[in-house]
Amino acid sequence: MTPLKFSSIFYLSFFFETLSNFFFREINQAYDVLNNPEVRSSYDEYLKNPDKGDVYHYYNWYKAAYMPTIDPRIVVSAILLAFSILQYVIRKGMYEHAISCIEKTSKFKTALNAKHEEEKKTRVWIFIGIIS
Repeated sequence: MTPLKFSSIFYLSFFFETLSNFFFREINQAYDVLNNPEVRSSYDEYLKNPDKGDVYHYYNWYKAAYMPTIDPRIVVSAILLAFSILQYVIRKGMYEHAISCIEKTSKFKTALNAKHEEEKKTRVWIFIGIIS
């Protein structure tokens, strides 16, 4: 086989492969349009009234093809709830870290022991008052 013949066969196979890929994408896109009733009605509207303008038809097609099917209020509420929970968890961790740092200081320990001793004394006097 000569190099010229080999290159022509390779070129033709590459050409037909590229052409078949192009047609496959076109057929797949047409199937997607015909399969979705909202997109199909938008396409039919475009064929019936081509003079309404490109922006109008593009909006109708975009609305049919890409508009969310879920209520946006639900999505926004879920995102806000997720951020609120995340903020709560972060703040709680920061609070617990601050408390643990304070509890480790000697000044806090002495103040806590003093308060504990004071409460012991008041409990004893209250208990004596209840007995008598």
